[in-house]
Amino acid sequence: MKKNCIMNYLSLSNNYFDKAVGMKPLSSSDLIKLLKGVPHESVVQNDSYIYSPVYYLFTGRYGLWSYIRGSIIINILRHPNNQESFLIMPAFNYENGLLSIEVTIDTAIELHKNYPELSFTLARIPSTWHGIMREELKCKEINELDWIFPCRVLSTQLVDNLVGKHFQQVRQRINHLDIKNLSVSDIDINKDSPELLKLVQDWAMIRNMSGYTIEDLVSPTKKIIDLFKSGRLNLHGIKIKCNNKVESFCIYEVKGLIANEFSIISNVDIVGLAEYQMHQMCHHLHLRGVEYINLGGSETEGLDRFKKKFHPVISHNLNSYSYF
Repeated sequence: MKKNCIMNYLSLSNNYFDKAVGMKPLSSSDLIKLLKGVPHESVVQNDSYIYSPVYYLFTGRYGLWSYIRGSIIINILRHPNNQESFLIMPAFNYENGLLSIEVTIDTAIELHKNYPELSFTLARIPSTWHGIMREELKCKEINELDWIFPCRVLSTQLVDNLVGKHFQQVRQRINHLDIKNLSVSDIDINKDSPELLKLVQDWAMIRNMSGYTIEDLVSPTKKIIDLFKSGRLNLHGIKIKCNNKVESFCIYEVKGLIANEFSIISNVDIVGLAEYQMHQMCHHLHLRGVEYINLGGSETEGLDRFKKKFHPVISHNLNSYSYF
């Protein structure tokens, strides 16, 4: 892509899509406030990231346009890995949590009509819409971001207890650890962020992902740390030290009975530490009354296989579609 094209895409204004969408622009502060009121049962039953202000601010870190009409909210995000592409997320009613395929499709049609030079993708589409998207609207299914494999939702109580044969492998991995050399504590984001970033940078240095730079791999954690530091969002986390050095941490958003995971890193050279981190995360959440944690989707089969070791109680199959 030519350099001048990059500059044009980066310079889109905050009101760039206003005329085409035909809805009232919504500030990030108002978005955060309104999403606090979505009923907990909707957040648990559906893909909980749809109702997450952290998700929109995090994934839309290079551009986020939020709109509202009545009680219907829709979000348009610049693709974090491809700044020529834009993601249209499912519209929903913030008062009752119901998703609106009509508003989602209408928005996609207007955006494409008014901005034919831009690429739009209907993203994070729930499985209940798949028939309509494929058969009635003749949309083309495409792979986007981390929902190639389903979003896995764990029971914090089950993973906290680790009882039964189906958790045997997890228990065996944790038994490799010398627990007396480990300490688990809440993250103090202002104090701990340098150590957290150092761990991520070390991980990125040994991570073999073609097409990605070290900064590509580190920048998502930098963004979630910045959001954590802002104090505007319900972000929490724990860190695990081994011999007084941070070797693992996780950051998650709490939304009533469910949490959304946003960053989880462990030193892979320490056998069993990744499993111990998952166990401790669920332990801490279970103690505070959070019943589930959504681990999100996966880009690779290996990562999905790891999540499935903890026996998810809910799996959300999500897809992305090109409508045009």
